[in-house]
Amino acid sequence: MAAAFEQPIKGAYGKTWSISSKMGWRIHPVHKTKKHHNGTDIVGIGKDPIYIHACANGRVLKAQKSTAAGGGFGYYIVIRHLIDGEYYTSLYAHMVPNSFQVKKGQKVNAGDVLGQMGTSGMSTGRHLHWEIWKGRTHGWSADGKGFVEPISFIKAMKAAADAKGFAKVAAQDDEAVEPAPVHEPEPKKKANLYNAPEKKPVQKPKTKKVTTPVKKPDSGKTHTIKSGESLSVVARKYKTTVATLVKLNKIKDPNMVLVGQIIKLP
Repeated sequence: MAAAFEQPIKGAYGKTWSISSKMGWRIHPVHKTKKHHNGTDIVGIGKDPIYIHACANGRVLKAQKSTAAGGGFGYYIVIRHLIDGEYYTSLYAHMVPNSFQVKKGQKVNAGDVLGQMGTSGMSTGRHLHWEIWKGRTHGWSADGKGFVEPISFIKAMKAAADAKGFAKVAAQDDEAVEPAPVHEPEPKKKANLYNAPEKKPVQKPKTKKVTTPVKKPDSGKTHTIKSGESLSVVARKYKTTVATLVKLNKIKDPNMVLVGQIIKLP
């Protein structure tokens, strides 16, 4: 049997049903003391009859009138469910007397009609008191231990069952088509840990290259000393004297001329 889940009142929240008292600590409407509400109370929107439905597939454990002091659950039904390998029971209370549509031992499917919403037992008005207990037989606790909030539980189970069912459904040919993806990597950004401001690189001040200008002769011809040349060689080449070249170029030692040195000529 395929897994299926339904809220116990058909229709949308706010249109055909609403919540009058959530699961949790509250002031009891009859006793006026603090007590834990182990289920959720649902009120129907509209006139009678408002039908109650099984929340999941299972087997009916009880369909009877409560014998508890003060009326208890009134006319109520308990169903055992096997969900993902775990046993749960659901209880539906305060139903209209003799409105049962199922009996003890009967198998039911999610959405099957169980009976009508009423106000039997310890009740202050027409509503459904609905509980879900984790266990093979329905239990009780003073602080809610062992219970799950039924509306959110069934909503979650239904969503999970729907998701599992997607694997059995083929995509239709007329469904929307996504454009071709672009898988080019984005430009790498510098790591910015803990949202710290990104540090900018420190720019070193630009330094001007200092070059020593080559002194040019004031006027006249010049000669550049080549390898192996001496001042006397230059003097003979240009038909002058070493003394003239020494004086003209302010040379301190005539024997110390350098290759590449520019010599002014008379």
